[in-house]
Amino acid sequence: MWADAALYALGQAEANGLDKTTAAASRFRLRANVITDVGPNGDPRWDPDALGDDILRALPLTREQAATWSLTWRDRPPSEILNLRHCKNLLIAAKSIRTHLKDATITTNIDQWLAFWERLP
Repeated sequence: MWADAALYALGQAEANGLDKTTAAASRFRLRANVITDVGPNGDPRWDPDALGDDILRALPLTREQAATWSLTWRDRPPSEILNLRHCKNLLIAAKSIRTHLKDATITTNIDQWLAFWERLP
């Protein structure tokens, strides 16, 4: 499948200097595209709940921290703004797979993050 080649290429790019967050966001968007376009096929890489869990684990801030910071992000130091941007970029895939999620805990957590996604820089 073309997605296997793309995942391999992302792994190689990361091994050659692509930053971890950019690689993860790209990998998550790729997996979300397969889930929404082809559907889950028993492969854990294309399982919506597994992807949702991976996204939640990759977020660099707690939900509470990100929600609070997002209210005044323009007044934050660059390092905090960057972490907020990382959250927003990592959550893009979550928006795509939201309707495919079955695990209630993951769905609730994703929904709570997406509730303030628009406020993230």
